[in-house]
Amino acid sequence: MGAGMSAMYDAVARDPHRRFRTDDEQATDEEVISRGTYRMSSEQSAVYFSFVEMMSGFDPHDMMLILEDALKDSQASGMLDQYGGLPDDYGGIETL
Repeated sequence: MGAGMSAMYDAVARDPHRRFRTDDEQATDEEVISRGTYRMSSEQSAVYFSFVEMMSGFDPHDMMLILEDALKDSQASGMLDQYGGLPDDYGGIETL
């Protein structure tokens, strides 16, 4: 294993949440993309760690079901915001 791989493995072993997330605030968008990482705001990070803490109370099977539902719900929400708009965007059409 090369020096770079060893350092990456050590970092993941110490903190598995850092495998793809970067805390490097100085990294450019191009650097983040080229590393295959992403970054979150402090608010997003707090929500993430709350979600991780909540998930720790479930068995692995239920964790997968929750993750699948969260993925589906977030995709549906994003599609509604992007393509469907909100009810107010339709000239004030009231919904039940």
